[in-house]
Amino acid sequence: MLKIDPHALDRVINNLIDNAIKYNSDGGTINVTLTQDENNVNFIVKDNGYGIKDEQQKHIFEPYYSNFVSIFCYI
Repeated sequence: MLKIDPHALDRVINNLIDNAIKYNSDGGTINVTLTQDENNVNFIVKDNGYGIKDEQQKHIFEPYYSNFVSIFCYI
């Protein structure tokens, strides 16, 4: 038995699919797979996007981490 917040799970699934759509290559495909074994349920989203650089993968689960750089221009 697993206790989950259905709204949080919905947000996670929607974010994964939105990111796959947003960062996929033009004309690319998106595959969504749900599998189950004895101990796990796996939700897998694959696309043809450019992916996440190895250096950035180390940080993606850090709170507030972003690979975007802000540039401020003063007039």
